[in-house]
Amino acid sequence: MPSIYSYTLKDGTTRRWAFVIDMDRTWDATERRWRRAQLKRSGFPRRIDCERELRAEQARIDAHTAPTLADRAMTLETWLTAWLDSDPNWRPATRSTYTRTVAGYIQPNLGRHKLTELKPDHIRSMLARMRAQALSRTTVHMAYSTLRSALNAAIREQVITWNPCTAVKVEGPDRPEMAVWTPEQVSVFLAHAQEREPHLAAAYQIAAWRGLRRGELAGLRWSDIDLDAGLLRVERSVGYSGEVGSPKTARGQRTVSLGRRLVLALRAHQAAQPVRGLPPGETGCSPMTRGPGSRPGASHKGSWRWPGSCPCPPCTCTGSGTVRRATCS
Repeated sequence: MPSIYSYTLKDGTTRRWAFVIDMDRTWDATERRWRRAQLKRSGFPRRIDCERELRAEQARIDAHTAPTLADRAMTLETWLTAWLDSDPNWRPATRSTYTRTVAGYIQPNLGRHKLTELKPDHIRSMLARMRAQALSRTTVHMAYSTLRSALNAAIREQVITWNPCTAVKVEGPDRPEMAVWTPEQVSVFLAHAQEREPHLAAAYQIAAWRGLRRGELAGLRWSDIDLDAGLLRVERSVGYSGEVGSPKTARGQRTVSLGRRLVLALRAHQAAQPVRGLPPGETGCSPMTRGPGSRPGASHKGSWRWPGSCPCPPCTCTGSGTVRRATCS
């Protein structure tokens, strides 16, 4: 049977209320006796508050939705460690971002708290400390959204029953104004890229005229390109550290019509590849290599750089906006 009792804090005057619920007994094989498993909750300022929470807790236990005693003892740090290893379908970049955010911001601020006792005020305090360090809105929002995702996973596993992040308001990430080029600026950039980065000039043309992402360009193989039919098939994407995976979205796997100018540019690029250490007919090789010694998988998103001394202003779009609307036939 559950019970309610009161106690006095160390100051000798402040009174608090607590309750105890007897859970299932467990057998202690060492001492050869049954041990009672009890759920204890304390710190309620009024008896009515204690009674209200006792009724709610008992209802969750009866409905088999309450966390176990083992779950109640779990810290947020323990749960986050398990969560980071829980989903094999995360893209490497997603896993890396979550890992950095957890290690850099969430665990140092909140890791010691019991998972079932995490409160909105704890989360607000973490975000306030991050803002006090002059961290960007994007970084603050990333910490919040990562924690929210981890706690949603805990709800799905029935470790907790409520996500305290839902009670916390946080500003959205920084969204700088998009800067895009005019078709004339695209032409100037491509001419400059042909002069300064001939190994990647064809890739810049495909990005500008057909809107492929950098990772998709780095993942291209000659076997994906049919120059006679004028078609290109996007099958894979390469991350910053060279990991190969599927395109970013389900619609990312697609067939792209090249057009006459891109076919001519790719034929010229293919013919020039032997001097860079690759035979032009090697279908497993990437057409977007950086130079001598490059092999399949050597091209990756992080190896790309801005052609030096380019007269065009920086462009923040990646395969969209005015750049993508530049005409090519």
